[in-house]
Amino acid sequence: MKILLLPLDERPCNAAFPGRLFPADKVQILLPRKLGHKKKPADFSVLSDFLFEKAKDADALLLSLDMLLYGGLIPSRLHHLKTETLFSRLHLIRELKEKYPALPIYAFATVMRCPAYSSDDEEPDYYERFGSAIHARGALMHRALAGLSSPETKPVSASDLPSPAGLTSAASNPPSPAELLPAAFGKGEIGASFSFAPAINPSAEPASASSLDDGDSQDPEPCLSSDFETCLEDYLARRALNKQLSLQALELVKEGILESIVFPQDDSMRFGFPAMDQEEIRRRILTLGLTEKAMMYPGSDEIALTLLCRLLLKHHGLLPKVYVKYLTDGARSLIPLYEGLPLSATTSYQLHAAGCVTADTCAEADIVLLETAASGPMEEAWSQPSRSPSYFAERNFPEMLSFIKRMRGAGKVVTVADNAYANGGDLDLIRILDADDLLLDLQGYAGWNTNANTMGCAIAMGVCTFLYGEQGLFPDPAAEAQRRNFLISRYLEDACYQADVRQCVTKKIPPLGFDYFFTGEEEGEVRDLILAELQIRIKTELSSLADRIQIRRLTLPWKRMFEIDLEALLS
Repeated sequence: MKILLLPLDERPCNAAFPGRLFPADKVQILLPRKLGHKKKPADFSVLSDFLFEKAKDADALLLSLDMLLYGGLIPSRLHHLKTETLFSRLHLIRELKEKYPALPIYAFATVMRCPAYSSDDEEPDYYERFGSAIHARGALMHRALAGLSSPETKPVSASDLPSPAGLTSAASNPPSPAELLPAAFGKGEIGASFSFAPAINPSAEPASASSLDDGDSQDPEPCLSSDFETCLEDYLARRALNKQLSLQALELVKEGILESIVFPQDDSMRFGFPAMDQEEIRRRILTLGLTEKAMMYPGSDEIALTLLCRLLLKHHGLLPKVYVKYLTDGARSLIPLYEGLPLSATTSYQLHAAGCVTADTCAEADIVLLETAASGPMEEAWSQPSRSPSYFAERNFPEMLSFIKRMRGAGKVVTVADNAYANGGDLDLIRILDADDLLLDLQGYAGWNTNANTMGCAIAMGVCTFLYGEQGLFPDPAAEAQRRNFLISRYLEDACYQADVRQCVTKKIPPLGFDYFFTGEEEGEVRDLILAELQIRIKTELSSLADRIQIRRLTLPWKRMFEIDLEALLS
């Protein structure tokens, strides 16, 4: 198959992972010759030319609307593009389908995030000053609409609501959600599209502690200056416009121009501006009768892998059954960090989006998905090992080892979503697998960034093995070698780098004039320090494979510490 991919952005997880996992002789993935770079958007003419030139003999198109409309994920949060420009770009999809009516187009569009922290690394410049306050304002508005006030979800009373500048006392006259908007917002075309319809039922189940942080309940009053209101107006105008484009994209699904669409939500919580947008989009999905063709769930950077699985399985007329094994049953109701749904719900969404179905028993399953999350609040990988009993007592590692061996003995494809921690793998898990020589007995492993990123990647590795592995439906020795290289890369990047080396090197680089957000060159001094530390971790954390692992590529694509571009070979 020949697949066109317009990725979310140029980072390896979006642009390179599909080609590194799936065999090129079975799945040829074509990308535009040039994309953007972080905050610099891709050239629209390059994207347009790519689509019309390559679609003539393509079997399918995986289309990021963030890339097509705004030039990438980060530009979607920064742009000042005119409404008519954006709708003209959206119309290109219709023109493409008219020229190539047999081309199935699988689209995806993120719901713009609203981080709880203040940083302008991936947001507008003013988010460095006002980020947490903007987030808090959204959470406050959402709770007011829902009749809730705090993470404890007690009913809103007049005295609970802060009194924004220029309003009367909240105790005597509590502000409406509209009054929490900047004074100038709502005037003109963009502002008019902001909805105040209640986003959730007031009796909704309260969010778990892991989905909320102090920023959710902050009183934004200290930041209610004219500067803040101006920045909030800019932020909300962009949100409203992006949402209108997403709603219009649903019309393309209704008309059959788009095969389907997914709205992945990264860095989300249960209350705030993103959650309100999600609810409006969900209502439109229901109104248009698109439940089977439009999905929305936590995720983002794994979406190309997910939809590639979906179209490959559909092409072959397959519906693999996946049995989900939780390391502790209590994890099912966990709401992971940076997400707004219980783990079991996100699992269900991710499997469905990938073209799989859930198996009731492991005996009937084609693929076994093992999830390592604990039952208690999720912690960051840099803080491990956790001292919480939910991590070190409730998770039954001896039973896990026995389960993996039984499943492999039964010929099952076993893939691990290492979602115990956020932003990195569980080093205790890696050491246990290494000590039992089980690292290569797994067909998949992922533990990077968010739970949803991890899960989508792990599922894709399972599907790849189901299709092209040694015991797969279309066995291919070259494909199996490629998958193993990708597996080793995940151990190195997700567990060794994200959970350990990233923090280690970050502490070493200030004397060199660098920091977490600036590492100089893609292949400079900082890269060399990372490479040296990873070589050590190969010997200490992956000792059973130490003499077989070679790192053939390592760069810092955005010249910061958060992500690396790593490729490893297994001899």
